[in-house]
Amino acid sequence: MTDSTFLTLAPSERATVMQALRLLSRSTGARPHRVHALIRKIEAASDYPTITVGVSGGQVQWTRGNPFPVRIRDYDGEQPNDLPDCDELGQRCRTWMEPPNING
Repeated sequence: MTDSTFLTLAPSERATVMQALRLLSRSTGARPHRVHALIRKIEAASDYPTITVGVSGGQVQWTRGNPFPVRIRDYDGEQPNDLPDCDELGQRCRTWMEPPNING
């Protein structure tokens, strides 16, 4: 199971989920403390991360706010050996990963 999931809900969808969780927390056999923890998590969650990518001279220099690794592709090369990787479409590139950086 993943630690984080980003899920965008319309206000009406969020209200429906929250109402269902509140009803569940009152039902017999439910573990109210777990349901309340989930309610608090949903209330505090943002819909999606705010990621900032710093570019200088046409090159990505840094990323901030990414809660997961980000794959960077560079397609500029002056010589064939400059681009040792291939992307999903078979185009030559240089690839590297920027690590998670949620505190930026």
